[in-house]
Amino acid sequence: MSMSMTEKAKLRSMSTMTLLYLALVVSFTMTTAALLSYWRVQDIFAQLYRTNLSEYVTNHGRRQEKFFETVSLNLETAAGFLENRIEQLRNLPPEQIDLLFSDIFEKKNDGTYRVRLDHFKGRIHPDGYFIQDITGLASIERADASPFYRLTLVAMHQVLRENGLAMSYRYAGMYYHMPEGHFMIYWKGQPAGLDVEATTDFDSLDWNTLAWPQNNPDRTSKWTDPYYDEIVNQHLITAVRPIDIEDQHVAAVNYDIIWEQFQEKTKELNLFGSDSFLFNNKGGVILAPGQTLRSNHKKGITIASQTQTSKYSDIFNIFQNKKNGDVVYIPEYKQYMSVWRIAGPDWLYVTSYPLEMSNKAALQISSLIIGIGALSLTFIVISLYFVLRGNLVLPLNKIARAARNIAAQNYGRIIPITSSKELYEISTDLNIMCERIRDREQNLRATQAELKRSNEELEKRVAWRTRRLNLEIEEREKAEEELKVINDRLTDIVENTFEFLWEMDENFRFTYVSDQRGSFTGLSHKLMLGKTRQEVATPEDLSNYPEKWRLYQETIENHRPLKDFEFHLERPDGMKLYMNVNGVPVFDADGTFTGYRGSATDITQRKEYEEELRQAKQQADNANKAKSEFLSSMSHELRTPLNGILGFAQLLESNKKNPLEEKQAKFVERIITCGTLLLDLINDILDLSKIEAGQISLSVESIPLSTLLKECEELIEPLLTEHNIRLELILNSDETPNILVDYTRAKQIITNLLSNAVKYNSANGSIKVTTSQLNNDFIRIAVEDEGIGIPDKVKPYIFEPFNRLGKEKTSVEGAGIGLTICKRLIEEMKGRLSFQSVEGKGSTFFADFPICTTEQTRTAQNIPTKKTHKDQSSSFASESTLLYIEDNPANLELMQEMIDEIDNITFHSAQTAEEGLVTAKELIPDLILMDINLPGMNGVEALTELKKDPATKEIPVIALSANAMSKDIKQGLKSGFVAYLTKPINLEKTLQQIKKFIGIDNGAT
Repeated sequence: MSMSMTEKAKLRSMSTMTLLYLALVVSFTMTTAALLSYWRVQDIFAQLYRTNLSEYVTNHGRRQEKFFETVSLNLETAAGFLENRIEQLRNLPPEQIDLLFSDIFEKKNDGTYRVRLDHFKGRIHPDGYFIQDITGLASIERADASPFYRLTLVAMHQVLRENGLAMSYRYAGMYYHMPEGHFMIYWKGQPAGLDVEATTDFDSLDWNTLAWPQNNPDRTSKWTDPYYDEIVNQHLITAVRPIDIEDQHVAAVNYDIIWEQFQEKTKELNLFGSDSFLFNNKGGVILAPGQTLRSNHKKGITIASQTQTSKYSDIFNIFQNKKNGDVVYIPEYKQYMSVWRIAGPDWLYVTSYPLEMSNKAALQISSLIIGIGALSLTFIVISLYFVLRGNLVLPLNKIARAARNIAAQNYGRIIPITSSKELYEISTDLNIMCERIRDREQNLRATQAELKRSNEELEKRVAWRTRRLNLEIEEREKAEEELKVINDRLTDIVENTFEFLWEMDENFRFTYVSDQRGSFTGLSHKLMLGKTRQEVATPEDLSNYPEKWRLYQETIENHRPLKDFEFHLERPDGMKLYMNVNGVPVFDADGTFTGYRGSATDITQRKEYEEELRQAKQQADNANKAKSEFLSSMSHELRTPLNGILGFAQLLESNKKNPLEEKQAKFVERIITCGTLLLDLINDILDLSKIEAGQISLSVESIPLSTLLKECEELIEPLLTEHNIRLELILNSDETPNILVDYTRAKQIITNLLSNAVKYNSANGSIKVTTSQLNNDFIRIAVEDEGIGIPDKVKPYIFEPFNRLGKEKTSVEGAGIGLTICKRLIEEMKGRLSFQSVEGKGSTFFADFPICTTEQTRTAQNIPTKKTHKDQSSSFASESTLLYIEDNPANLELMQEMIDEIDNITFHSAQTAEEGLVTAKELIPDLILMDINLPGMNGVEALTELKKDPATKEIPVIALSANAMSKDIKQGLKSGFVAYLTKPINLEKTLQQIKKFIGIDNGAT
């Protein structure tokens, strides 16, 4: 059936139809995608802006809170400085206080005392320190009438002199003031105390009245709202902290902060496009967008009282009861707002973000998508037009003409079409077909007879071939079914494991990635094909680990197996994954490299667990560090008063000039005993903390057991005598091998077990110590007593720290941590501690120490033995000079009394390191005793200065400090101290050290 010319004219071109159809499909797709993207992007941006706003307000609010907390802590410190200085000045004679007051103040005609001008402009005090930028105002009437008023002002001046410069780097001004408003201020370059009028009404100023008890009953730090201060001509906010002594309001310490600087810092940190507000707790606006500083300069009215609008009131009412970080959308203002309540000043910090910013960003992204889509559509249509026309339409037209020629029995050749393989094959086949048709026409008549004869044979062959084909089809179908089952099985296995499979070609580009890849990474396997592993890794991974990628490239280029290679991928949703890759090189039958084949595993969760473990360990390390610092501080604070208690008690006990009565001597002996017990408890607690923190230091060596036990027997002898207890020590030193222990810690363990056996023994009881060998691993030391035994119900708790098992109310002294320390120490030395006990009959504790398997034994000179001291002379052959640098008056008095017992030693003292350096250079003493924790320059810094000066660098310096942690002692000796003595002072040991170093300097032996 042929078509008419009219019908042919109505037919459309293939390229035109194809292009039109593709254009419609792509246009519809792009338009739909643009509309959906705008809606989705708008929602995403809205959520993103809300999240960012909440995070910003939270971070900024916490930063502000940290600032106010720091100021409060500084106020506490400054208040403590003044209280301590007042307490110190109370020990001085009134005449000396008056001299100090006169040096600071001069009387003015307006009825006030003012700090002398040179204290502001700068001068060097006769004692050597420099004074500058301090001014102040005081009442002549109050100063002349009250010695304590004058003492307090002197204390304020001294504290500002020492600390004002340091605080000026943080705050505009630091000052102390009386309840009446009279003040002492350190303000760099600002003569506030010189300029203030004598008639100023201080009772009307918040920075003064916030410290009054009726305005501050809980006596904590308070903040003023911003106000204008006429004295310094600045807008300020002030932190105020009252100072009470003996429940009386004595003074207050203030820090001034310039409001403009605070305001600028707050605005600089604003989120782009956002506005910030600050409200006080009454709803007054402290900071608002576009706000200018306005105030009544004469009366100092705060900014908060002058900036009120209905909008700000609405905002305050909405957020005053909201939680920190809450985000609220306010339709009236078309803005998102979030809040944070700043502790300290109790201010409300609110940040707003306009909705239009979110919509604008969403619209820009959607417009970009539409533009890209339009350009892509135009390019696709034009490209397809030329491709279809050149590669399909024109060649098909040639083929159509050739087909029409064949239909007209014109069998001439056509030009082969080379635009594509398929069209080339069609044109070639048409030429062959023409040749064959022509040949067949020529041979048709000749073959008709033969065809007839072979017809029957052909039919037979067809039948036979048909049967063969049917059999082949059946076999092929069966093989295809089996192959499908195998393929489905492998697919199920791959897709249900936590790994995916991959293959690469010889250029290291992916040629196959299993479909499971998408479920792991969110990336379609089609996106991976043709790319190298570097092209799918994150840029951060490539830039941060160049050496790893260099080794990777070297491995694959040398066709070596790839084992446990790890790298980062980023999912389309932004989530980063951590992948572990293994692979092997693939070679063909000729040994030619064809690529790689392997698997990859998502190890992101494992890495997250590892990171959580690392953070948990870091937190534990921080907790141990904080604990160590607390114990160090506790040790220092407890040893300081113990120094006075034990020191003076030892002086009383050893006073030969005025010996004590028998009853007094017993009391002093009891004081020393109790103080020593408290000191032992402190040391035990420090030992326990070091063991728990894994910081115990052990020197494990081969030790003869007999030497260890005999020294422990000598150490426990006084306690045996006191309680009338017999000790039976059964040794066989010829056969007992050495033990592998830390000598000092082993002695501590045995001595503690013997001490417990004495304390919990029966009256006139006995203790038996025996040794035995357990296989070839341990030597057992058994300590057996005849005491009260241990009840069964408390045996599980015997090694718990601070658990005395019901013996708290008995006369037996102890803290309940001795056995805990013993068990931890012996386990650190690879030993064991156990016990058995029968209530009412006694207990036996077993200490199992590891046997030393080497032939090396510790030489006798290395084993600590009980020390004997020569008789200590109480005088020196020639006059010697000793300088003690210590800020604690009680410690100075104790050392003075102790040195007074020795002839031919002149005692000098200094209360600060700076004063001590001057005195040392003037006297050139034979020995210096130095406290570590001194006001201003500390003891270590002072030692450095002494070593720098040729005149003083050879003077021996002994550290005498309450810092008794092992790290403190090591650091002190490393710094250059010839000895490091800890408080409380041991009278005998301290005198030995003094005589040792003074004797050396004097050439004594």
